[in-house]
Formats: sequence, structure tokens, C-alpha cells
Amino acid sequence: MSPRSKRASRVKGISRMAGSTTPRPLFRLSRSYAAQPDDDKWLTRGNLIWVLIALAVGFFARVNELGAQSLWNDEGTSVALARTSISAIVNAAARDIHPPLYYILLSGWIQFAGISEFAIRFLSVFAGVLVIAVTFRIAREFFDQEVAVIAALLSALNPFQVYYAQETRMYIWVTLFAALSVWAMVVMFKPPRSQRIRARSIAVACYVIFTLAALYTNYYAFTLIVFENLAFIVWLIWARHAKLSRVGGAIALWFAVQVIVALAYLPWLLFARQSLTSWPGISEPMSFFEMTWRVSSAFVAAADSLRDFQALLVGVYILFFIGGLFPSRDLLRQSVWGIVTCALWAIVPLTAMFIVSLTRPAYNPKFLLLATPGFLILVARGISVLYPGLFLRDRAPYGTPQASVQNRLARQWIGIGKLFVGALLFGGTLLALQNVYTDPRLQRDDYRGIVNYINGTATDKDAVVVNAPGQMDVVRYYYHGAAALKPLPIGRPADVAATEQALDEILDDYQRAYGIFWADEQSDPNALVEGALNLDGFKARDEWHGNVRLVEYSLPNAFQAREIVKPNVRFGDEILLEGYTIGARQFQSGTIVPLWLGWQTLKTPSADWQIFIHLLDARGEIVSQRDASLDNEGGMNSLAANVGTESRHGVVIPPGTPPGEYTLRMGLYHPATGARLPVSSGGDSFLLGTIQVLKTNLSADAILLTRRVNAAFDTISLLGYTLARAEYQHGEFIPLAVYWQAREKPVNDLDVQVQLYDSSNNIVASTRAFENYPTSRWDKDEIVRDVQQLNIPQNALSGEYRIAVTDGAHSVDAARVQVK
Repeated sequence: MSPRSKRASRVKGISRMAGSTTPRPLFRLSRSYAAQPDDDKWLTRGNLIWVLIALAVGFFARVNELGAQSLWNDEGTSVALARTSISAIVNAAARDIHPPLYYILLSGWIQFAGISEFAIRFLSVFAGVLVIAVTFRIAREFFDQEVAVIAALLSALNPFQVYYAQETRMYIWVTLFAALSVWAMVVMFKPPRSQRIRARSIAVACYVIFTLAALYTNYYAFTLIVFENLAFIVWLIWARHAKLSRVGGAIALWFAVQVIVALAYLPWLLFARQSLTSWPGISEPMSFFEMTWRVSSAFVAAADSLRDFQALLVGVYILFFIGGLFPSRDLLRQSVWGIVTCALWAIVPLTAMFIVSLTRPAYNPKFLLLATPGFLILVARGISVLYPGLFLRDRAPYGTPQASVQNRLARQWIGIGKLFVGALLFGGTLLALQNVYTDPRLQRDDYRGIVNYINGTATDKDAVVVNAPGQMDVVRYYYHGAAALKPLPIGRPADVAATEQALDEILDDYQRAYGIFWADEQSDPNALVEGALNLDGFKARDEWHGNVRLVEYSLPNAFQAREIVKPNVRFGDEILLEGYTIGARQFQSGTIVPLWLGWQTLKTPSADWQIFIHLLDARGEIVSQRDASLDNEGGMNSLAANVGTESRHGVVIPPGTPPGEYTLRMGLYHPATGARLPVSSGGDSFLLGTIQVLKTNLSADAILLTRRVNAAFDTISLLGYTLARAEYQHGEFIPLAVYWQAREKPVNDLDVQVQLYDSSNNIVASTRAFENYPTSRWDKDEIVRDVQQLNIPQNALSGEYRIAVTDGAHSVDAARVQVK
């Protein structure tokens, strides 16, 4: 018998095993959908290698930069709870929005792994890699090797799974438990084989264990029960159609395990019923279409708001998902049930979230992470339809190509289309995965940077105000400073009298206040804390780090007022500056310059004019600035004519600011247009005076960096930089603050350039570093902040630009920006 005849005979044998023949497709984009000789093998050696590659790649993607980002609020809660006793965990979880199992697992893990960021997150990495393996196993139970291998690779590279496999939370663990539950269900109801009683018994036990584990890990696992019961109903229909034996026994078995799960979970529901019935709405209402699109975006790109190519990538995934729903070439007996089960797995949790949101908006895509394995398996099946033979290369031809695609030109165009879609799928997935590590939207709140900054600059004369009790856990994880921690407001709802008394003590007893503000609407809806500090303090900083704000005030105790200067300067014909005073003459870097201003309205202000205060170096470059509403309370446009008022402001002298003389200038501008009011003394800004900045020894922790670089140049090191934003317009300046540290005392003045390159690698702007403070004046270990202004030419091309630092001998790429 010829090899071709043997192969055809083998294919027919497989078809008979499956109990059906493959229907001919009406229109075929690929050369073959037919079975092949290896379909009856569990896994060939070549595909085993691919599965191992998927696991290795998945592990690397999940462990890559595992400790690079700060713990955020919820992760801090996880660690704090896991460090308590089991009974404390159970009681706390009963009042929380999550059951206790994950916290118990984490508690055991940290006993031997420790509590470093890398160590505590590695527990989620472990679960994330197992999700890849279980996804492969489920796909192989339902479909052939090709679908299973593709599903494993998609899971390994999936940005959504990678993101939550790097977080000290329970979402990747509930995904693992859900996948194991589905796997156990599939094994329970596989077509009978010889000597499967023991395997089926083990599957029943595993189903109960893993289903309960999912329910005790996250409440949203109730959707697992819903879709599995729907899948069982579909199995019953299929089993009766296939005339399988002992269907009644299967019904009794399924009913029994559901009762066991319900009885084992009921005590916890009764224990935690108060928490379950008091959940607030957590999102805005949205349509089913909007929710579906946003969830699909999260499944594919990890972010539910898309940029650039990502919408096209999501569209490709959705098309493959839809393609995976149609029976086309599957010869395994359970393939139809597998299609329905995976579809229910992907769709039921989303539908449940929408239904719940009709009465109490509950949109949060991370709750749907448990549905991603079903989604990816069907995407993998759709890919295998369009690209047959990726991992089963000996696929036999299936019939004769239809006349509509016999034409060579048509086949070429189809081939080009398939190449484009494949490149978009593969390249887009890799870029979306890269965004997990680099996209600001996917960066966790930088509590580490905020608290380390406070550790490096605060003294025992300062206070740290934390406005939401839930933040205290993550703040304490990083905090080891001298300042007093003050959780305010007191109580929820706030005890107004007790909170005001605590604020009075802070204003009277401390010189500086740091505010770590998060979820203001829930923690301090009446702005008791920030309102009091705004009124009596000198606010110098208010900036976002993810979803958390760092706010800084100089307090009245630190204000050593000099003689009030009375310039009587008019700003336009609306406002008169009657007097001002600066808190002192000399300051150390890392401190605040407080400024008191007295005003008189000449007429009712036409706008809520904003004030800018600039701290300028000898070159006139902005070293630091403060922009705020001119009036500390209600806004200038709420005042009538001839009304006197005052305002208090502060300007932070950034850590690492070189010693020397600096100038303070201020002005007023329109909040909408940015247009400045003219000053009667000339120009559009007013000179307040000069201050002296002293040389200060600071820790590297005192620096809030946009990105850490750590590159050596001779005897100094480039630590990193701060950059306010990543997009700029033609003609704008890019304000870049570069931080350096001397490893040894430099002997000579180093010549270092900061250069801006366009996409063609042409230098479009260049500045020289250290012009105000040459390196020969630096001390060993001194940290220096060097401010650069890179001018983008008006005729510059749009696109991505890179900023490089070079000393002539070598160059380091520091940052990338978009010019539009």
C-alpha cells in the first residue's frame, strides 16, 4: 500500500472513531480542514516542545520586571491581611468584598518566601503559568493538538493574564481554579473508555475541590457555576443525540456534586451576608455593546481604552473567536460540546456582569479574568481554521478546491490577506504585551515612589496625612521615615469634631504636611482634610501618580515672614497686588518656599484667574513651578469689586537642585486660554525676589523619577529623569529634569550633551548639561538635578522621538516622546 493510501486509510479510521464525517465547507480559505494521521495521538514530540516553549515564554513574560512597579493600594491590603492570623483573615474577609482563601494561601507563602515585592508577587506568577498548562489541557480534551498548542501560546502571551499574574491579588488564582474546575467537569463526562472509573472518581473530587476553591477566592466565581450548569445541559442534549449509555447516572452525579458545593459554600455566605448585601456601585452605567467592547479590549490588550493599532487587533481577535464557534473540521466526539462550553465560559460572566449592573453598576474587567481561557481556546480554534497545519503539518487534503478559489490570482490575494492578518495578530499581541511593562495606563499607583520621597525628605517636625484608611497598609509597607503618620478623616462617616481637632494639632505642631490622597469621593466627600490644609497651609505640590495624589504643604510653623513688600502692582485692570512676603532667604533643596500674597480686586474679576510662580535658575530656565487658583477658597470670579483677599502658596525646591541663587517670578493667566494679564510694571510677570539654595545631602530615595536609567559616565552616574508628559506639539519645549550622582568626586568638568533625535536618527535639538553647576564642584555621592529644555522645531516631522545622553564616548537612550 502506498504512503498516500495508508494516510487516507488512517484518516477514515479516525473518522469512524469520531462517529461522524467532516462536512465540506461551502467556502474554504485554507488548503485543508481534514483530519491527519497524528490526530489520534495525545501529543506528538514536536508539539510537546511547543507546549514547553509556551510555558517557558509564559513564565518569562510573567516574571519579567516583576518587582519593577510599586505595590498599589489593594496589594498592600493583601500583604497586611496575610501577615495576620488565620482567624483574623477569615473575620476580615467576611467584612471585605473578597472571600479568604487567597489571603490564606498568601499567608502560608510569605512564611518562607518573604515579603519583598518580587517574592509576594511570585505566588501569582506560579498560578499564571499553571493557567497556561490547564488551558492547553482543556483545549486538547475538546479539540486536536493544533488548537491546543495555539491556545497555550495565546495564553502565554496574553497581556491581560500577564498583568494579573504580576499582582498580589486573587484574580489569576480564581482563573486557575475555574480552569481546573472546567477540566474536571470535562473529564467527568468524557465518552466512556475502558478502566475510567477511578479517573472519573478523581475528577469528581477535583471538581468539588476546585469549584469551592474558586468560590472561596472570589465571589464572581458564581458565574462559573452558572455556565457549567448550562454546559451540562448542552452535554445532556448531545449525549442523548449520540445515544450514550448511563445518562441518568450522569444527571444524578451532577446533581449530587452541585448539592455538595452548595452545602459547603452556604456557611460562608451566611457568615459574610452583611458584606455581600452592602456592596456599592463601582462604575458608571453602560450599554451591553459598550461593556462587551471594553471587556474584549481588556481580554486582548489588558486595557479597556485602546490606542493606535489596538482596536484593529481586538477586531481580529473577535473575528477569530467568531470563527472558532463554527463546526468545520473537528473529528473528535466532544468538539461540538467543547465549542459550546468555551463560548458559555467566555460569554456568561460578561452577561452576568451586565445584568448585575442594571441595578448596581458593577463593571470591572478584572472580575472577568476567569473567562479568558474559554475566550482564548475559541480564538485558537479560529486561527487553526484559517491557518491549518501550523502544528499538524501532515494535514490531508480535504476535497477539491472549489472553482471560485482555483484562480491563481484569487489565491494570491487570499494569501496576502492571511499574511496581513497573521502579522497583525502576532505583532499586535507582542506590542500589547510590551505595553504591560511600559504603558502609563497599565502602571500601578506609585506608592513606593511617593513614600520613598517622603522617607528621604521628611523630618520629625513633619506629618503625613493619609486620607483613606485602606491606604495605610501599603503606606506602612514602604514607610520608615521620621514624620508622624496621620490617618484622616477620623471615622466613616467622618467625625467632624474629632477630625477638625486633629487638623488643628497638625497645623499648630508641625512645619510641613504631606498628603497621600486617594478615592476622595468616598474617603472625604466634604473635603474636610484638604479644605483645612488649603486654607491655612502653603500648598506647594498637587500631582497624580496613577490614581493617587501626592500633596505637599508648608505649614504656618515654618513660615518665618520677612517684612511685607508693598509693590501695588496691577494685573490688567482687575486685580491689585498690595503686598507679599517670602518665608525666608535661604533654603535647602527638597524644602518648600512659602509665599503670602495680599490682593485687592479693582472690579469683579472676569475669570477665576490662575497664578503661576516660577523658580528660575541663572539661565532663566524654570527649575520648579506652582500653578493654582489665585484664591484659596472660592475662586477670584466670585469676589465683588474693591474686596481684599489673601492667598498662600508654596514652591517646592526639588531634591538635587544645585546650590546657588534663584529668582522667583509670578503672574496671572486665564484658566481656559492661558493668556496672561499684563503687569503694570511691565511684561506679563512680576519679579518677587531672589533666594539662596544651599548644598544639601540627600538620599536617592528622595527623587521621584519618571524612569530610572542607572548608566555610568566617567565618575558620575545617570540615575534617571522626570518628564511631565510623553506627547508634545511642534514648537514646544520638552522640559527634562535629569538626575545624576557622583560615584567619586569629579576632578574635571565633564562634557555631556542631551540630544533629541527624530525617527530618521537626525539630531533636531541639543543642549549641554551642567552649565550652571560644573561637575568639578560636585562632592562624592552628591545628587544633582540638571534641567534641560529641548526645543522641538516648528518644521519637525510628527512621530516618535528619542532623547539620548552622550559624553562622546558612548550614548544612552533616556526617554522617548511623541511629537504631533
